[in-house]
Amino acid sequence: MANQEVILNVVRGAFSLLAILALVVFVVRPLLRHLLHPVDSSLYSLSLPDIEEGEEIEVPTEDAPETPDREKVISVARKDPQMTASQIRRWLREK
Repeated sequence: MANQEVILNVVRGAFSLLAILALVVFVVRPLLRHLLHPVDSSLYSLSLPDIEEGEEIEVPTEDAPETPDREKVISVARKDPQMTASQIRRWLREK
């Protein structure tokens, strides 16, 4: 009888420890990660980028796949570094 009680107490303790561990791993840890590193809501924006009046937009076509001019890419990146960083993050997530 005493042996069964000891085994039962050990099993209860193991299940309790397992339940607490699961709570920490699946609930507390993701919650803390979300609170400490909030998601940038601009990544989920579906709006078109702001274009100034008179600014031309180049649309690549399937017929002529060209690489953009390096200086032009650098100037666009300097004008809007936030958009550039968001685009690079999207590219990295795709791969």
